[in-house]
Amino acid sequence: MTEPSQPDVDGTGEDVEEIRGEVVDFLSTREVIMSVGKKDGVKIGMRFVILGHVPVEVGEGDEKITENVEIPKSVVKVVRLSGDRLSIGRTFRTIKGRPAYEVENPMYMFRHSSMITGPYGVTEPTIKYPAIPDRIESFDVESKETVRGKADMTVRKGDEVRLTTGEEFL
Repeated sequence: MTEPSQPDVDGTGEDVEEIRGEVVDFLSTREVIMSVGKKDGVKIGMRFVILGHVPVEVGEGDEKITENVEIPKSVVKVVRLSGDRLSIGRTFRTIKGRPAYEVENPMYMFRHSSMITGPYGVTEPTIKYPAIPDRIESFDVESKETVRGKADMTVRKGDEVRLTTGEEFL
């Protein structure tokens, strides 16, 4: 469903339609089916943010009010359209790992002293830590855990999706 246009949020000088829908279902741990499609103006390559909402209290005493803050659960890129009212979004962000590394073993210089190292001794001059490879973000569809404080970061059926442009949620 399209909303009134937003002023130049993508930096092109043109107004951009706000397209909103919801997560309808999942195709895999990386792909969601969204309730927005060709009739809403969706095109392959568009990015949609999957949103959660967290209530936040503002003010003091009688002036206290509660506002909802949009929390991005994920950002997906449209990879295909399915009919006029559905599209498929896929996660595309990579969660960075780290390279393997090794450090000097501080106990190596005492390798012959059974008093310091015990009966097994220290035989390696360095301690090796394996690499952690980059990995592609995926949805934990079944998990009921929360990640960011009060926000439930698990993407679920019925979650709001909204067209996002620029660096808004990246």
